[in-house]
Amino acid sequence: MFNCFEIGATLFGLIQGVLVMFNKRSNWIAYSIQMALMIMFSLSMHLYGDVVNSSIYLVLGIIGFIIWNKKDEKDIEECNKKEKIIYILIIAVLTAIAFTILRKTDDPLPLLDAFTTTSSLVATYYMMIKKIDTWIIWFINDIFYAIEYFILPDQALSLFFLNAIWTIMAVISYINWKKIMKGERKNMKKIYFAGKFKIDKDKSLPLFRRLRHDFRAKVLEDSKKLTNAEENVKMSNGHIYSGPFYCEQASNGDFTSTDCNVVLNSEHDAVCNSDIYFAVFDQKFSVGTIVELGWALEMNKEIIIFYKEEESAYDIKSEYWFAIANALSNSDKVKVFKFKDINEVVNIIKEGVIFNEVQRV
Repeated sequence: MFNCFEIGATLFGLIQGVLVMFNKRSNWIAYSIQMALMIMFSLSMHLYGDVVNSSIYLVLGIIGFIIWNKKDEKDIEECNKKEKIIYILIIAVLTAIAFTILRKTDDPLPLLDAFTTTSSLVATYYMMIKKIDTWIIWFINDIFYAIEYFILPDQALSLFFLNAIWTIMAVISYINWKKIMKGERKNMKKIYFAGKFKIDKDKSLPLFRRLRHDFRAKVLEDSKKLTNAEENVKMSNGHIYSGPFYCEQASNGDFTSTDCNVVLNSEHDAVCNSDIYFAVFDQKFSVGTIVELGWALEMNKEIIIFYKEEESAYDIKSEYWFAIANALSNSDKVKVFKFKDINEVVNIIKEGVIFNEVQRV
């Protein structure tokens, strides 16, 4: 026998599924209505985990509608390896906790209810912040939801068929979001930001705090992103930060990004995979930056150089003068600018205009 709340939730669930598949903000309206109906249905079936779940989702639906208004239609990203491990652990731990609670109630399917409750909560969060991993979690979640509704003492056939359809839609949505994400990436330039790292001398501070004054930390607006090498780190200007990452420790206890062959190879690959090599020549000479500049020249990259203006008869530090002169004589893709304060450079990077003027390789 079909429940009227079940039928209504099914209808709005299908509408929401189609809208979110095409990355439409209006999906959150259908989603919120569906959750309101799901609360009533779950109460009638004594699925208390789902009651709590749907109540939270009703709030998240409103928040999602607000958040998506502030985000670009194509602002879709993928979780990095660390994030993937974290959400798997969260689902496992919360499922165990929820199962311990629900098994003490008259919930007919405490383990399934616990898993679908926690995994769908995590999936909804990632859908809100537009992480494509949401569809991987939803795919698994919808399979178990379909099983749950099919084996209920009073079968919820409408919701069974809805989740069976959603399982297919999760695959289609993943493919569609992947296309949207790839389309966005085609218009983004990958930029390698060379220059000597500025690190605080206070070794009692965690590494990310010691890097907070580095210009790359200011560009990324999060110094923690410098301490873990990741791919496709999106910047606020719409381009991709491709390196370097400050993640190795030298034998003498000082952190450095050029201390071993592994890191050198990683940085060589990052320069190779970038579209633009952006170098900041500060007052402290960096051999690594000059080496990377040589790589960029060999690979015929677009090159942007900012050098620190000297307060002397000479406008630029002599070591850098020879490097810039060599770059200008060996490539017509080199642009050179001078600066007095590093914050000027940070603001220019954040605006992103200078990268849009440079032709993509």
